[in-house]
This record gives sequence, structure tokens and C-alpha cells, in this order.
Amino acid sequence: MKVKEAKRFYAHFYLIANLATAFSGIVGRFYAKVGQHLPTEFERYGQTVHYTAWTVVLLGLLVMFLYNYLNSKVVTDPRLVTADEAMPEKKKLKLGVGESIKFIFQSKYLGLIAILVISYGITINLVEVAWKQEIHHLYPEKSHYNAYMNLVSTINGLTTFFVILIGGYLVRVMGWRAGALATPFALGITGVIFFYFMIFTDSVTPLAAILGTTALTLTVVFGTIQNVLSKSIKYALFDPTKEMSYIPLDPESKAKGKAAVDVVGGRLGKGGGAAIQQILFLITGLGTAGIAPYSASLLLIFTLIWIWAVFNLHKLFVAKGGEEVKPKA
Repeated sequence: MKVKEAKRFYAHFYLIANLATAFSGIVGRFYAKVGQHLPTEFERYGQTVHYTAWTVVLLGLLVMFLYNYLNSKVVTDPRLVTADEAMPEKKKLKLGVGESIKFIFQSKYLGLIAILVISYGITINLVEVAWKQEIHHLYPEKSHYNAYMNLVSTINGLTTFFVILIGGYLVRVMGWRAGALATPFALGITGVIFFYFMIFTDSVTPLAAILGTTALTLTVVFGTIQNVLSKSIKYALFDPTKEMSYIPLDPESKAKGKAAVDVVGGRLGKGGGAAIQQILFLITGLGTAGIAPYSASLLLIFTLIWIWAVFNLHKLFVAKGGEEVKPKA
């Protein structure tokens, strides 16, 4: 797929997926209510897990069937896929962590893509852990917590669906860089505001009183807005622009580079944010609320690194012919 085509179609590949995410939230909330008649919290939550597990198993089998059908019936059908479009069968590419790091360090271009992925993983983890802890305080019973998180999934899916419609247009009109910058700006700004609500509870309390609620509820609500906005923009803009950045590379760099970034970026991003917080817990001896000022500072630092990487990657992306830059008037 060419970059011009990708700008139009990549974002829309996520549309149906996010409608499914929204529906999964509705199903999850239904399962959370199924066992409400049971006497203990353990039994109520156990009933929810029981129905959820069977649903995952059945849908997993359906995915396996569809994937097999696609590869055996669709890709091999000359009426649907022409010979020059069909991908030749090749060995599955597997890179270890050490090999992935080595391969990424050999290319500045791939290194910058890895920084994008790592920065997203760390920043979203820093905010999500604190936000979910606040939700636990607001909804201490597991079934209530589960019901709220399923509501968030529904809102996330529907919001992402509509943001994707706008996101595809934004990338086509304003270019790759604008689309790639949207996620760090949205996540960074809303994340800092969320931590302000969490840290400076006393200053938030008067506003909460005016709205007829509590500071904790207001913090959870804004954290939810932050999470929904960050995830929807991530799916609508971050993922498509990241995938587009591989297109100008040669076949070997494209295949190995994506595998390397997925291994290193995915693991360091998800694990990095958790490791940072664990270190802060050990050093300070404080809980999630206590390390919030440090988490907010690190969120800002990694957001700035992320933005720096986008600007530098865009220069290389343009140099490789990935995008034309319109001359200034």
C-alpha cells in the first residue's frame, strides 16, 4: 500500500474494531449484573468471570476459523487477489530482544519509531495506574469496578469510531506530522491536568462542591475523559501514522524493523512505565497518590522526548519520499 492510499484507508481499518470494543463494554456490563442476586462479593464477581471467560474462548475459536478461511480461501483466490498482490510464503520472522535492540541501533529511522512506541507505553502507563487506583477508591467492590471499566470500554469504542473519521481527514489534509503530534499533545496536556486534580485535592474540593460531587469523583471523571481522549486519538492517529512510517523503507528494514520495534518498543513501553513506578514506590515508600508528583514530572519529560522524536522522524520520512512538503507561500 502506498503512503497516499494509507492516509485514506489505514485509520478506517480500526472503525469496525472499535464498534466491537464498544459492544464488548455493553456485554461486560451485562455480565457484571448477572450475579448481583448472589450473597457475597466473591460469588458475584466469580459469576462475571465465568461468563466472560466462556465468551473469550468462543470468540477466540471464531477468530481462528476466520483467519484460516482468509488464508486458505481468500488470499489464494485469483478473482480477489492478483498474482502481483499476493505475498510470497516466507518463514515467520522472529527476533530476540538482543537482536531487536541491535537492529534498531543500526538505524536512526527505526530508533525514532521505537522512541515513539516506548514513549506512548510509558506515558499512558503512568497515567492509567494512578487513574485506576482512584477508581478502586471510588468503587471498592470488584463487580462495581468491573461495571465501570466496561462502561469506559463502550465510551472508548464509540469515541474512537468518530475520532477516526476526523483523524483520517486530518492526516490527508495536514500531513503525517500533524497526525503524529496529536497523540503526545493530547496525552501530555490531559495527563498533567489529571495529576493536578489528584495532587491538589484541596483546591479541587470547592469546584466539586459547586458541582454537587466529591473531589475523588471529579478526579475519576476527568481521568476517564483523559483515558478516552488519549486512547481514541492513539487508535485514530498514532497507530496509522506509525504504520505509515514503515512504508518508505526497503523490504528487509520494513519486515525486520517492525518486528524489532514491536519487541523492544512494546516491552519497554509497557514494562518501562510499571518499572519506573515500582522504583518510585521502593525509593519513596509512598503509595500511588504519594508518587503522583514524580509521575506527573516524568509524564511531561517523556512527552517532550516523544514530540522531539516526531519532528526528527518526519524529516527522515520526507527525505525517503514518504510525504511531500508543500512549499511556503
